Formats: sequence, structure tokens, C-alpha cells
Amino acid sequence: LAFSPAKSQSGSVEKPVIAATIMDITTDSFGVDYLTLDNDQVWRESSNSKFIFKIGQKIRIRKGFLGSNLLTVEGHRAKNKVKRVR
Repeated sequence: LAFSPAKSQSGSVEKPVIAATIMDITTDSFGVDYLTLDNDQVWRESSNSKFIFKIGQKIRIRKGFLGSNLLTVEGHRAKNKVKRVR
């Protein structure tokens, strides 16, 4: 069974999006942030960024180019690459 994204009213193909809230943030010894979301998923930064995450922030994760995942924080334009851990 193949996944096919839905088409919008304008006819363009929409990319799947995860909308969630950050519930917990942990940082490993290398300074990489791990984000636990309200849907029990855990994501980690795959690139070192200057993002400052806060508990309670609303985020969106969407598929990027070549299978990457891009995270955006509500109210900000910057994107950060992330990988799903759990």
C-alpha cells in the first residue's frame, strides 16, 4: 500500500505535516536536543542549530527534500532538520 499525499483545492500536492507541542527537552553531551512531543514521538536535531526550544512551543514537522524532515516553530520562519528517534 503506497502513501499518496492529498491534493489541495488549488490542485497542488500537499506534503504531510505533523503538528505538535513540545512536552520535554533533553540535551545530550554533544549539545544535541531531543524533543518529546505531545503525541509521544521523540525527535532529535540532525544539524547543530541555534534554535532555543521551550516546553509548550507549538511546532510543525514536514517532509523535506530526499527524505529529510524539517521542523519549524510556530511564529518563526527558520527551519531545522530533525530525525525521528521514537
